[in-house]
Amino acid sequence: MAKGILKKGIVNLGGKQFSHVGVTSNYTIEELDYVVEGTSGTFDITLKTVLDDDGKIYIIKNSGEGIITLKTSNNEKIGTQDKILFLNKQKKPSPFNDEGLFFNC
Repeated sequence: MAKGILKKGIVNLGGKQFSHVGVTSNYTIEELDYVVEGTSGTFDITLKTVLDDDGKIYIIKNSGEGIITLKTSNNEKIGTQDKILFLNKQKKPSPFNDEGLFFNC
């Protein structure tokens, strides 16, 4: 397992397990990831290309003090944006800027 990555899981009442990954450095989402949580620092999380994961749902959470930048692959878009910035609850961003969309986590 790479440095700065902690993999766990969530099991629902039906017994299905969803993976939970805690990251502290740049990370590319993997096929079996479901919850990706930035736990410390400022870094990028990169989505796989839509050709590989069309329609897949991910939960991205920032529980650390830094800024998480969710980026796309192959010049793809998230809505109309190239990237989305996730700030922790302590930050008070504008909902939009030329860097991408901001979300409070």
